[in-house]
Formats: sequence, C-alpha cells, structure tokens
Amino acid sequence: MHFTSNSSFILFLQAFHLHIAAESQFYAYPDADDADSREGAWQVLKPFLGEKTTLHRDDFFREVDRLRKTLLSIRKSLTSDSASVDKSLSEQTLQKLRDIMTNSDSKMTDFAKDVMPYTLKLFTSFTEEPPCSFAVIAMGSFGRGGATPYSDLEYRFLLEHSSEQITDYFESLAVLSYFVIGALGQTKINSLDVKELNDWFVDARKHGFQFDGITKSAGNIPNGNANDPNQFIKTPEQLCKEYLRVWESPG
Repeated sequence: MHFTSNSSFILFLQAFHLHIAAESQFYAYPDADDADSREGAWQVLKPFLGEKTTLHRDDFFREVDRLRKTLLSIRKSLTSDSASVDKSLSEQTLQKLRDIMTNSDSKMTDFAKDVMPYTLKLFTSFTEEPPCSFAVIAMGSFGRGGATPYSDLEYRFLLEHSSEQITDYFESLAVLSYFVIGALGQTKINSLDVKELNDWFVDARKHGFQFDGITKSAGNIPNGNANDPNQFIKTPEQLCKEYLRVWESPG
C-alpha cells in the first residue's frame, strides 16, 4: 500500500490513533508488557502491510518489546546518572552534566538508528527494495547532538533521484516509521490533530520518544504537514533550491 497524497497518510495516522485511543492500557502504561496493547497495534498494522508480507505477528511483538525495553533501559540509566549530580554550579558538576548529555545523545542516536532499519525491513516484507540510494538526515535535537529519551524524532529523506513514484515510495516508508514509533506507546494523541478526539479524549500522559507531529506548528518529518506536504523528501539539488527560496523570501 502506497500513499498517493499527503491527506491519505494523515488519515492513516489519525485512524491508527483513533484505534489505540480505545486501548486504555496501551496509552496508560507505555512501558508495560501488555499483550492486549501489542495485539491492538498489530491489528492496525496488518492492513497496511497487506497479504504479501512475510512478517509474522510474533516477530513484530518481539521487536516492539525489544525497542520498548531498550528505551526504558536508557531512561533508567540516565535517571540514575542525573540523580548523582549535586546541586552546585561548580565546573566539575557542569562537566558531569555535559557528559550525561553526551551519553544521552549517543544512546538515543543509536536507538533511532535501530528503529529505521527495522522499518525498512517491515516495508520490504511486502513491497520492493528502495528505488534509489537515500540517506536519513536527523534534524532538531537529534541533529544538534542533544537527544534525550523524551525527544521528538525529526528527520528527512535525502534521495539520489526524484520522481513521483520515488516520492510515493519514501512517503509510505516514512509513514511506516511513524507507526513503528507510535506502537511504542509514547506519542501523545494531540500531536496528530485528531479532531474527533479533541472534545472527549484526554491524553494526560507526558509524551516520551515520538515522531514530530503533523500539526501546523510541527511537521519536521519527511511527509511535512498539511501546509507543506513532502517538504523533507528531496534530492540534494532540490534541497538547495528550497533553502535558497526560503533565504531569498522577504520576512
């Protein structure tokens, strides 16, 4: 299944979050080993993968659990390290904080690198290999070297070639990456701007590791947002032209 428009990928994400909003345990206990939550996530994933997929449900469960446990382990480690820092503003304390931040960024960068190859493995289980070479470029806190276990993942695809079919492929790959990240149970519902939930569903959790949302103030993801779709699926040449356009625009 490939998405042929920005609106179709938004509808998919909103449908996914409408479904898991009903899974109260999935949202209330994102770090718990909850079989019902995993089953709910799998039921949403199956139609996206289609009948041609070679992926088995148990394989998906194991991978989601592995990613959750890795993320929880990073959090516990950094929480323990931070608790040992004294409250003074000495140079020694500041250096320890810098070391903790460097360690956090390193671990979370490795974690994000773990998510993307698995997403590609999922995608190629039911469709063809990537149509051209590409790179995943981090933005935001991951790009600045300041990622934490509670950071949004902002990234872009940099492509060797460009065409409508190639863009369609990477748009769908990006959506699947959002699903894998969303299946961890860390993405707050309001980041997806699901209007049907605004008046009655209260997502009181603090967000954890999630992809950047699709609201007007977000959208630093390959598909962009409703205002500027596919703004981060480009070749280097297209990216340079876009930067020049923004740079030369008044205001």
